[in-house]
Amino acid sequence: MKNLVLGSACWNKKDNSYNFVKSLRKCYSGDVYFIVNNNLDQDTDDFFHKYRIKKIITNVKGKKIQKERFKIFLDFLSSNNYEKIFISDTRDVIFQNNPFLNIKFDKLNFFFEDNIIKNCEHNSRWIKKTYDIKIYDEIKLNQISCSGTTMAYRDEMIKYLQRMVFHIENYKYFSFFNNPHDQGWHNYIVHKEKKILEYKKFVNQDGFLATLAQSNTDDFIFSDVLKTKDGLIFDVVHQYDRKKFYDLMPKIIKNLVD
Repeated sequence: MKNLVLGSACWNKKDNSYNFVKSLRKCYSGDVYFIVNNNLDQDTDDFFHKYRIKKIITNVKGKKIQKERFKIFLDFLSSNNYEKIFISDTRDVIFQNNPFLNIKFDKLNFFFEDNIIKNCEHNSRWIKKTYDIKIYDEIKLNQISCSGTTMAYRDEMIKYLQRMVFHIENYKYFSFFNNPHDQGWHNYIVHKEKKILEYKKFVNQDGFLATLAQSNTDDFIFSDVLKTKDGLIFDVVHQYDRKKFYDLMPKIIKNLVD
């Protein structure tokens, strides 16, 4: 049975997904679908066609795609049959190996950042604004799970997406100054719904997928590829474009996309 990579392109220029697409196609030849809207320019459309990126067309505009993507992914998977699925951000994700071949791949896989919720003002705000201070207090000491990358077998992915859609529709984010973020809903599900969803937790030093934004640079080895402190090569690197990694990642990126 086929595997599937699902992403979204809420922009109309190929530059923001160039590294994702180029590095992915060096290690994976299967199906890839991006959610796009009708603002896609011809150059980007040609680029997607060249690298066999198929399109899920939506009328949702701009960054609103990022919120609506979970419902769109769910609808797509409900009528398409795949074995393993990877839903991913596309602007700041790059591939070093095919993640579907990793022997650690479990039924449902969540990837955690090198920080706890309490120590991140953004994640703290998203949870407080989406739920309330009581929920925040219950989960604030838990490690942050990143909503931008999730891997699973089809049935478990559908269960996860159903929970995300339920929370998005029933728990609104109230703020005059900040936009909602799926991190709030995702981390509630991860930390409060363990009886509904059984998942495998991966931290950075497991060497499966690196989520870098909350990490220290000295926790990794930067060579031709990105490795853990113990020399494990990551299959996927997320959030590699953060400022503290600017001078450390260009050689790796070049190796992966050229």
